[in-house]
Amino acid sequence: MYHVLLPFDGSAHSENALQHVIAMKQHCGSLKVTLVCIAELPYMHGDAVTVSMTDNIGHNLIDNARRTLAGAQERLEAAGVEVDTYVEADDPARAIAEQAETRQCDAIVMGTRGLGRISELVLGSVAYKTVHLTKIPVTLVQ
Repeated sequence: MYHVLLPFDGSAHSENALQHVIAMKQHCGSLKVTLVCIAELPYMHGDAVTVSMTDNIGHNLIDNARRTLAGAQERLEAAGVEVDTYVEADDPARAIAEQAETRQCDAIVMGTRGLGRISELVLGSVAYKTVHLTKIPVTLVQ
């Protein structure tokens, strides 16, 4: 069974990646998808920031991520794809690469915002970083 990790954040690009994976099902036959949503915690510092504040933000981000994945999971299952989900608050690129390795995925299929090479080098992006952090094939879908 071919195993794909699909990072999904609800953006138009991740929706396109979802459609790409659904189309892969027709060609692969047996397909398993690990659907992940990694919520990035905002950078916060100072005396006014408390542990309970960051915990609350983290819990809210996780809850939103679960809701984001629910519709995508339903669409994949309706297409006959075996699905498991994973939600975490962390650095997205690092977490995506780690989950793909831990779950022994054959590939990652993810959306990109379509930044040019110069912009990616200057600004960085989750897709760009993921490509460099993982050893497995990554398909970027616009």
